Amino acid sequence: IFFFFNDTATTEIYTEQIVGSVRCVQETGSMKIFDLNQRVQLRDIENAHQGRIHAMVISSDSSKVITGGSDGKIRVRSLPEGDLLYEIEHDPSISTMTLTISQGGKYLFAEKRRSIYVYDLETKSLFQKIYEAHNNDEIKFLKMTSDDKNLISVTLSEIKIWSLPNLELKHTFWNRTINSMISFAITSDNKYLITGSYDGQIGVWSLEQRQLVYIEAKTRYFDTLASLSISNDNKLLVTGSGDGTVNLWDFNSRPSEELVKFTFEDAYQKLKDKMLKKI
Repeated sequence: IFFFFNDTATTEIYTEQIVGSVRCVQETGSMKIFDLNQRVQLRDIENAHQGRIHAMVISSDSSKVITGGSDGKIRVRSLPEGDLLYEIEHDPSISTMTLTISQGGKYLFAEKRRSIYVYDLETKSLFQKIYEAHNNDEIKFLKMTSDDKNLISVTLSEIKIWSLPNLELKHTFWNRTINSMISFAITSDNKYLITGSYDGQIGVWSLEQRQLVYIEAKTRYFDTLASLSISNDNKLLVTGSGDGTVNLWDFNSRPSEELVKFTFEDAYQKLKDKMLKKI
């Protein structure tokens, strides 16, 4: 299970499933690593970045954790030790950062406003860049498909599909229906892209048909869909709204059936209590 929490003070990422027995928690500029099996804290890394940590990814073999901060640096650390292996000077002028890593662990993808940068983690150097990959808006999300064949870049108004490893543009989804896409997920079978918007709408985009195939109208009256995630079996869609509610949906039903609704504060407190008991 991958949990992402945001508030004014901290950003926490729990990655129990991704890294097995290690839980990484990132706070403002610091990072903590926990062993969930032994229920002990392994490392408390102060000043992992100067300023906020905006992005965190973990290699598929769970040997490295990579963070991007508001200081413009990308830092690669060993797991579970947390030792700094090396850093990449990305761009100190940017205020946010999004990262994604190939399943093979060779390439790291980072955005710089409207451009895409590809770093070779073996040579620790810039491998390729696409200047002005998007013309209108800054890139909000970068995600790899699970088969390592495509990179998805998302702005408020468009989605682009890039083939790997040469980063050739395959297709552009022009968003003329949904108001500003701000959250994003990919189904594990790489068939659908799911977006959440400022006005609460959920959009489902088919990679095979290359078009928007469904809009969930029930969520139109919800607050901003700040986050969403889908289960590995592609049956359960979870959305988090700006009004503090979490909704669980049956993704395979059309229209989507709302299964559970609860407040974010209740869910956060219950989860936090559960995780604290483990340590």
